[in-house]
Amino acid sequence: MRRAIKKLLPAVFEASGWNARELGSLFSAGGRVLILLYHRVRRPEDIYEAAVSPENFELQMKYLAGNFEVLSLADSMRLMEREETPGKPPAVITFDDGYRDNWQTACPILKKYGLPATFFIATGSMGNREPMWTSRVEFLFAKAPVRTLVLETLPSRESLDLREPGRRQYVCHWVKNEMKKVPEERRRLILEELEQKSGVRPPENFTGPEMLDWDEVRLMAHDPLFEIGSHTVSHRMLAHLSTEEVRHELEASKKAIEAETGRTARFLSFPGNSHDGRTRRLAREAGYEAACAVGQALCSYDADPFELKRVHIEDGGLGHFRAQISLLMERARGWARRLGVTG
Repeated sequence: MRRAIKKLLPAVFEASGWNARELGSLFSAGGRVLILLYHRVRRPEDIYEAAVSPENFELQMKYLAGNFEVLSLADSMRLMEREETPGKPPAVITFDDGYRDNWQTACPILKKYGLPATFFIATGSMGNREPMWTSRVEFLFAKAPVRTLVLETLPSRESLDLREPGRRQYVCHWVKNEMKKVPEERRRLILEELEQKSGVRPPENFTGPEMLDWDEVRLMAHDPLFEIGSHTVSHRMLAHLSTEEVRHELEASKKAIEAETGRTARFLSFPGNSHDGRTRRLAREAGYEAACAVGQALCSYDADPFELKRVHIEDGGLGHFRAQISLLMERARGWARRLGVTG
């Protein structure tokens, strides 16, 4: 039911003029920047994949180019510091993780419209010859025939309800977050147990490099439109790590980017939106100039530069995109939660 409503609402918001009114209201007073968050640019294979199709991505970029002042993250920081108001609403484009389709598919579209972007990469995954572990988890939850699941390797060991699609999607997201909190060896054990108990084995063609390699990262870093930032080394949730582990994730990833590209890694994106006062302080000490979170909100000019809010973009046509950046879809999610709408 929830998915059906989710498909219907953007059309209602668009046809009623609500999208246009909200967008006008959000930016009329100035003092805000729209920072967009993408992951993959390819046709989503299931509801678990954080991907936008190339066709929809191009529609979105064309719309941004015509209606927003699209800035690099560095230029947006200067804009906020000077409290300047450009002729059009300011926007910034960012990507998390470091998927190869960012280079192969997103970059040509961005260059077509002359749009700058920042790509936050998990340095430990660059050049991997197999899919990222998160992709394997998503595949298993999408295909598992079981209706309930108990993972003994998870700290909670609770029974996971997979009967409803919406609930299954929520559980998949929750399991991924739990796996981001633990060391690599424990994560491997959880994944092995999930593969065993789900009753699903990835097909033989579920292989091949889906992450960028360093040659591609260097090409992106040396393009004047693009900048490479850190998404840590191993994509773990920093707020759950020891101070020593956080320092390693922040410092080692920054050094790797700078050594491989010859460019300063000025910006950070917190994996899993996991941050607190301690991690933000450690990011400053590591030499970053700013850090991105999520927040599903516009970024105010007076925001903490180490807690820049972004709006995560899902796949959908132009009306759906406008409903996301007007924040109406986020408000609709809040209504649904209060009404107990699931599925």
